[in-house]
Amino acid sequence: MNFKAINMSDHLAITIGPIYKFMQEAKKTRELWSISFTFSRLMKHLIDTFSEKAKLLAPDKNVEQPMHGAGVFPDRCYFELPAGLLTENEIGQLKEHAFAAFSNETGIRNGITAYQVNIVQTSADSNPVSRLNSLLDALELQQPHHPASMMNWSEYWMPPAYGRFFSGLYDIAYAKEDILPVLVAAKSALINRFPSIPEISTNELARKYPERYWDILGYQVLDTDRKNGLYFSKLEAKKQREPLDEDDPIIQAIKDGFKDEFLTRHKYFSVVQADGDNVGRLISEIERSGGKLTNLSAALNSFAKKAAELLVIYGGFPVYIGGDDLLFFAPLADNTVQDRFSVSVPELDGAWGNVWGTNLFFLLTRLNELFKAVLKPETDKYPGLPAVSLSFGVMSGYYKQPLSEVQKASFELLKYKAKKQPGKNHIAMKVEKHSGETFRLNFCQSEPLYACFLHLCHSVENKELKFLNSVMYKLDDQKEILALIGAKKARLEIFFRENFNEAGHDQHKQFFQWLTEFIVTLFKNYPALSIEEKVEKIYSALRFVHFINAKDVND
Repeated sequence: MNFKAINMSDHLAITIGPIYKFMQEAKKTRELWSISFTFSRLMKHLIDTFSEKAKLLAPDKNVEQPMHGAGVFPDRCYFELPAGLLTENEIGQLKEHAFAAFSNETGIRNGITAYQVNIVQTSADSNPVSRLNSLLDALELQQPHHPASMMNWSEYWMPPAYGRFFSGLYDIAYAKEDILPVLVAAKSALINRFPSIPEISTNELARKYPERYWDILGYQVLDTDRKNGLYFSKLEAKKQREPLDEDDPIIQAIKDGFKDEFLTRHKYFSVVQADGDNVGRLISEIERSGGKLTNLSAALNSFAKKAAELLVIYGGFPVYIGGDDLLFFAPLADNTVQDRFSVSVPELDGAWGNVWGTNLFFLLTRLNELFKAVLKPETDKYPGLPAVSLSFGVMSGYYKQPLSEVQKASFELLKYKAKKQPGKNHIAMKVEKHSGETFRLNFCQSEPLYACFLHLCHSVENKELKFLNSVMYKLDDQKEILALIGAKKARLEIFFRENFNEAGHDQHKQFFQWLTEFIVTLFKNYPALSIEEKVEKIYSALRFVHFINAKDVND
């Protein structure tokens, strides 16, 4: 009896790389974007080519583009092989055809020698995707990383028809009606660059005062229209002077032009990386029960489209959104957001309520809510599994900080901090000031402490809180007293009334209310932490709300 014909099926998987290694070579935001985007396009051509011989299981290639510039194809794909395993010769030919199409689109020469493409096949009687992932993991560990010299832009990334790789790829990849929001089109050409770090950190001002903002940088707004609820601008270089293109002059010019509006946070940008929690468990269960992975892939496509729109509404710039992974740039806050980013959070009594705000944490929570809602039709079929969610690694750095350092830190915060927490569903954030001072915020998104933090942010939004330094000093100076009363709400309320009773403090009653709730919740829910660790958590929360509202100083 042919047991394979009855019980087993043949499958193939592809992975590409080394994405992380290549990204570490990026010095500018446009380089990071273009590296990520070309990997996405490479996977798209591999999927198209191998689909001639195999049936694609994941990802769903019918993803809507251009997705505001984000790469949408992940670094792995999976096929069923109805006609049996492919020969090495067949695989080699398909790879060559895929790279030929990739070169025609991007102008990248010799890509087959610069990129790693690992392909595995298996005959499995159950859970083929899980089996393929194990094989790919083992194979990737054996692959040597390409040295930095492989990132030779002039050798690999210089299309003959264009002066620069980035310009060429952009012109090829996007039609005029698909331009990205608020990106520069020099000399009336199509957009030719991703925004710089200062343009990302000050995007809030560009959205609020577009003509004034771009005039300061040496550009003229040609027209602004509305498409799918989002603003799009076309700009051209002003003929009387060269546009500003270096980070220091851009920041200084914007600060001089917006003396009343320029805040400390406008010198800082964030790199955010996100990854789905428990999605692998969901895939295994779908396979085990005979479900369709194509339904999950379609749901993830839907999430990608909605997530990209959410990012742009907030004022962020997506680099990659594929499967359950995200990589994007974002400012720390953007008060031009119209709907105030209302989010649902766990209240102190165990119920759920809403709170709104416009800083980065509200965006992350909305993305998490969206991810869970879009996957709910699939997760409802398997109620015994751990809940899916998104975990985030966020690094916020000064505009002069090397991009590679910020990107690396966000990756490590996600992989080694957020994803290592019990239950996951975690945000791990680090802010590093120009002075070298750092503070960290680490929250589980389903816990009441996080809800208190968001309410605390809401209570002080758009307010200059000069007295916060004295609050932080008082809490640190009286740690022994705080250790005795931290879990007692009434005693804390008296403490704050007695220590902060000067004129003007009355307008911050809501702030002190939520600071009290934050401290009480911290003491009750984290009894194992030392008083120093508790004070550090309180300090970090206060430091953040002060940081995103403070007027600029020379830090």
